Amino acid sequence: MAGTFLGIEIGKRALMTHQRALWVISHNVGNANTPGYTRQVADLRATPSLDAPPYGHLGTGVDVVQIRRMHDAFTQIQLLQEEMSLGYWEEMAGRIGQVERFLMEPTESGIGQALDWFWEAWNELAKRPESIPEREVVLERARGVADAFRHTRQQLYELQLDLNRQIEVQVGEVNTLASRIAQLNKEIARVVRLGQQPNDLMDQRDELLRQLSTIVGFTIEDGKDGQISVRMGDHMLVDGDRAYRLETRTKPFPDDAQGDQPQFNAVEVIWPDGDLANLGTSKLQAMVELRDTHIQGWIQDLDDLAAALIASVNAVHTGGYDLDGQLGDVFFAGEGAWDIRLAITEPRRIAAADSRSGDDNRPVPHPGNGNTAKKMAELAKEKLDNLNMTADEAMESLLARVGSMGQESQVRVETQT
Repeated sequence: MAGTFLGIEIGKRALMTHQRALWVISHNVGNANTPGYTRQVADLRATPSLDAPPYGHLGTGVDVVQIRRMHDAFTQIQLLQEEMSLGYWEEMAGRIGQVERFLMEPTESGIGQALDWFWEAWNELAKRPESIPEREVVLERARGVADAFRHTRQQLYELQLDLNRQIEVQVGEVNTLASRIAQLNKEIARVVRLGQQPNDLMDQRDELLRQLSTIVGFTIEDGKDGQISVRMGDHMLVDGDRAYRLETRTKPFPDDAQGDQPQFNAVEVIWPDGDLANLGTSKLQAMVELRDTHIQGWIQDLDDLAAALIASVNAVHTGGYDLDGQLGDVFFAGEGAWDIRLAITEPRRIAAADSRSGDDNRPVPHPGNGNTAKKMAELAKEKLDNLNMTADEAMESLLARVGSMGQESQVRVETQT
């Protein structure tokens, strides 16, 4: 039966209910710029009515049923997947941009320009083979070629080392985020068991998942009492209130290094049981691919070009004669881009002639005999051994492949942002 003060009670209940709704609105406004915050709404419902004959049922007012997050699980999963993919392509685009700057073509400090000046110096020497100044220019241009190869390769190698360090750093960040997600799972389950809505805790967990998605690929599985599991391939990273740590191990890389070719201890991301971690399409996966495949491939291209150049130049030079009529020595020393260097230092030792003596039996090269220098200059247009292309074509091919991959990565980034 309705009491004397039912109307007053209904009014009081309505005021308190709408006051709670205003608190929710104020909470939304206050957190408008809070990362990961999800707007909340107070669900209102009429309170149970009273049986009041002969009038029938009398309403008793309104109350807050729950404070609910405006959260769409499907949309969240889609956004996380986009974050993972974006992290992959942003890492690709950024690092390939660095590689393009290292190659620096066409610029005065690039390998291509150094080669052009090198061939030009030989062409000029062929016109005046007895000229010491022209010979000094050849040596200077040769040093420029060797320096350009070594410097460019070293920059790529240091980029590999930086990626290697960053992989280890990112693994540590993944473990930190996993531990925090597991802790939030525990707190969320406790609140749910009390019959309450842990909205802010769930927002914090969603923000941690977003941060995790910028590093590594994963899927989410719902658990009991509001908990979730985070799976990476066949392994659990987070299972309820328990986090499993990723680990790292090292291996010599590249494993097929020859001679004194530089090596480093490459970091592999593994689980405690030794299985390689499935990193998905993610920033961390991009780092591994760049270090192990793309950059290593470009380094190998430089080594192959340098080795072919060394072999071709030396083959021509050792077939000629210097100013004192001596058979030419090797011109370049080294096995690849990492150690290419000039083997001779004396201008007179440059073999510019193709015979020991002239028609008058004087020692040569006499003025006009620059046939070996001419052959050397013509190497610019000849296909180098083992490459089946000229040195210029080899550099153009490398630049084209790097540029194409960089452009594709940038387009992918732009379409996802």
